[in-house]
Amino acid sequence: MGNERLAAQDDNLSSLVRDLDEMERYLKTKIEHLNDLVGSVDNGWKSPAATAYKELQLTVNRDAVRIREMLILVEEAVKLSRDGFNAQDMEILHHFQQLQKSTTGQQKILAMANANPQPKQPAAGPRSALDDY
Repeated sequence: MGNERLAAQDDNLSSLVRDLDEMERYLKTKIEHLNDLVGSVDNGWKSPAATAYKELQLTVNRDAVRIREMLILVEEAVKLSRDGFNAQDMEILHHFQQLQKSTTGQQKILAMANANPQPKQPAAGPRSALDDY
């Protein structure tokens, strides 16, 4: 495989970073909304079905957290790849990999994502450059 297949324009990478960031925020918002909805119904719902649903919801929440973590890591990797990787970049990547392996690290990753400033105008939903084709 030649390096020419790996080449990407900086503006395409910047667009991908924006898309990944928007998707991560969109996913976070939707999961929070779903949890709020379930929480509002939860108090009055007592049955085996409610217990099964709560267990399923916990699994979905864990999966959503994992997806958000992966989006954050991919976004960071794309940001780093715009200018090529140097020794410091590789050290940062290794640090992220170590963070990803621990529960404390996963919480730090989510805290960093939550610290990102929100866009001034909320998007109607996730948008991809593929929509232009």
